[in-house]
Amino acid sequence: GRGGEPCVQGGVLVTRRVLYVSGPVTGMPDDNREAFEAAADELAACGYIARIPHWDVRPGEKWPAAMRTTLMAILAQADGLAMLDGWERSEGAQLEANVARSLMMPVKTVSQWAARMPAKRGRKTCK
Repeated sequence: GRGGEPCVQGGVLVTRRVLYVSGPVTGMPDDNREAFEAAADELAACGYIARIPHWDVRPGEKWPAAMRTTLMAILAQADGLAMLDGWERSEGAQLEANVARSLMMPVKTVSQWAARMPAKRGRKTCK
């Protein structure tokens, strides 16, 4: 990966990993935005910087153009992929995971990423 984004926490410079959330969009109500945003919130609570395709892809964009946009965002910004439930049934998420793995980027479920990080101050768990 790129090594994350630097930020200051408690006066100390730390690196936060950038995770791109991947999962089913096509054919889902509201393009599955609620699940993507919930995952981004959960990952952010664990100290990650989370990105979702809905922030990059214009509404109504055709699948090939949407995939080019998300793949470029993953390559330019992400240190790893955080996969939503059902990602295995999504052609786009499979493509994103295959590209990431081919480039030696970690691909894990949202829950697996959340389990790896201690909770931020003031929260008992990341979830």
